[in-house]
Amino acid sequence: MNQQIAGIPRLIGSVPLPPTSLSTHFPTSVSSTMILSPLHDRAFFICKELLMTERTYKKDIEVVADNFRRELMLIINEQNDTYLDQDEQQQQQQQQKNLEKDSLINLSDLLFTCLVPIYNFHVHFLRQLEQRISIWENRSIPGNEYGNGETTHQHIGDIIANLVEILPTYESYIESYDRLLSELEYVLKYNRRFDLVYKEFESQKFCYLSFISFLLKPLQRLLHYEYLLEKLLKYYRQNNNDMDYQDCYGIYIKIQDHIENFTESLTSLLNRQKLIELQRDLIGVDNLSILHDRQFIREGCLQKLSRKGYQQRMFFLFSDVLLYCARSSSPILQFKLHGELPLKLMTVEDSDERVKIPNSISIYTGTRSLLVAANSETEKNKWLNDLISGIENINSTSDEQHKNQYTSTLKSNASSENLDYSVVGTVEEEKIHQIEPSCIQHRANTTMHVCWHRNLSVSMNDHRQSIKNQLSGYLLRKFKNSNGWQKLWVVFTNFCLFFYKTYQDDFPLASLPLLGYRSSLPSETDGVNKDFVFKLQFKNHVYFFRAESQYAFDRWMEVVSSTTISSTNPTSD
Repeated sequence: MNQQIAGIPRLIGSVPLPPTSLSTHFPTSVSSTMILSPLHDRAFFICKELLMTERTYKKDIEVVADNFRRELMLIINEQNDTYLDQDEQQQQQQQQKNLEKDSLINLSDLLFTCLVPIYNFHVHFLRQLEQRISIWENRSIPGNEYGNGETTHQHIGDIIANLVEILPTYESYIESYDRLLSELEYVLKYNRRFDLVYKEFESQKFCYLSFISFLLKPLQRLLHYEYLLEKLLKYYRQNNNDMDYQDCYGIYIKIQDHIENFTESLTSLLNRQKLIELQRDLIGVDNLSILHDRQFIREGCLQKLSRKGYQQRMFFLFSDVLLYCARSSSPILQFKLHGELPLKLMTVEDSDERVKIPNSISIYTGTRSLLVAANSETEKNKWLNDLISGIENINSTSDEQHKNQYTSTLKSNASSENLDYSVVGTVEEEKIHQIEPSCIQHRANTTMHVCWHRNLSVSMNDHRQSIKNQLSGYLLRKFKNSNGWQKLWVVFTNFCLFFYKTYQDDFPLASLPLLGYRSSLPSETDGVNKDFVFKLQFKNHVYFFRAESQYAFDRWMEVVSSTTISSTNPTSD
C-alpha cells in the first residue's frame, strides 16, 4: 500500500533563483527551482517524471525529424539537376544518380512520413504538460496551498488521453521499422555522398548518441508510457480517483496493445540495429549483417596471449562466429579485424588450473587455439557461459542451413591473423582519410569503447534491458573533494549519464558512461549528510548526486542500478 511521502525538504542545495523570478512567488517554469512541498501526492511525482522525460524525448525526435531532415533534403535537391545532349558515359552516370536519388527519396519517406507527425504532436503535447504541471507545482508555493494542508491534486488524465490521437502513427512507424533499417543500410553502403553526410551529422554535438539509436526512441517511449501509466493507475485506484483512472486506463490499454504487437520483434530489431552499427565500426568486415539469422551475443575486452605477451583485443561473439579486433590507428574510433573463429568448430574450457593464469579461457577451433584472460572471474564466467551456450545452439540445430550458416566475414578469403592488412580494410581506410576533420566521431561513450577502456563486456540481454531504463531530470552533483553542489539537467540513456546546464540546451556539456561503476549510498566517511543522495564510484573517481524528492531518488537509483554494480558495502576496486 502506497503511503504519502513525508519529510521532503523545502530547499535542496543553495541554488539561486533566476533573476527574473526574485520578485514573485512563482517559478519561471516547472522545476526552475528545486523547491518541493510535502503537500504533493505521488501522482504529482509520477506526472513530473512524465514531463521531464517528455522534454528529452521531444529533443531526441527533433534530431531526426528536423535536423537530419534538412540535411537529407539538401542531398536530394543536389541530385535534381538533369542534363541534355549527354554521351553514353554521362547517361550511365545520370542513371546511377537517378537510382541514388530514388533510394534517398524512399529512405526519406520511411523516415519522415511517421516521424514528422510524431514530432509535431509531441511539441504540442509537451506544451500542454508544461502548463498543467506548472499549475500543479505552483500550488505548493507559500500562500497558494489548497485545503488547509491537504495534499494537492490536479486533473491530468484528459491530457494523457490525447496520446490516442498519435498511436496509429506509432503503429505505422513500428510496422515499417525493419524496412527503414534495410533502406538505411543500403544507402549507407552504396551512396558515398550520403555516407559522408551521415558521418558528419553523427559528429555534431547535438547528435549525442549514434544516429540509429534515435530511430528507436519512439518504441522506447511507448514502453516508458506503459510503465508510468501503470504506476498512475495503481495510485488512482488506491485513492478512488475515478476520473483520472478512467482517462488513463483507456490509453494504457491501447498502448499495451501496441507494445504486444512489437514485443516479439523487438529483439530482432535490436539485433539488426546492433549489426548495422558494428558493420560501420569494424574495419575488414564486409557482410556482418547480411545474414538476418545471425544473432549478436556479447562484445567486450579480453587479453589475448601471443608470442609477444598479452595483447588487448576487442571480442565480438555472434551466434555463428567469434571475431577479435585491435584498435585502429585511424582518428575515427574503430577496430580492425584480426581474426575470426567459427562456433561450429569450436570447443572452450576454463583453463585457470591448467595454465595457472587467473580468469583464463582456452578456445580451440580446428587446428588453432587461443588463450584469453578476462579482468575478473565475473567477466570470465560471462564469456564462458555465452560461448558454451552459443556452441551448443549451433551444433544442436537440425536445420542444415543454420548449421552451416557461417560464411567468412572478411573482405578477403583469408582468416585468423594470417591476413594481409595491406588488402583487408583498405577501402574503409581510404574513406577515412577523405573525411573532413569535423566528421571525426567525437563520442567515446559507446559500449564498444567503454568496454575497451574499462576491460568489460556487454551482452545483447544488457542492451534489451537498457531500452527500458530512461530517465531525465535535475540533479545536484558534487565531486569527492569539493564542497559545493552544482545543479545540472541529467539524462540517463544507453548506459550513460549526459549532463546539461538546463533542459533547453541543445547538446550535453559532458557525459559519464556508467559501465563498471559501483552505485551505493554514501558512507559515514564520505561526510555527505544530506537527504536523497546516491554515490557513484569507479576506482578513484567518485561522484555524489542529490535528487529533489524521495520519489526522484528511488527512480534514479532504480535506473542507475540497472547499469552499475550495486552494493551497500563499498569494496575496493
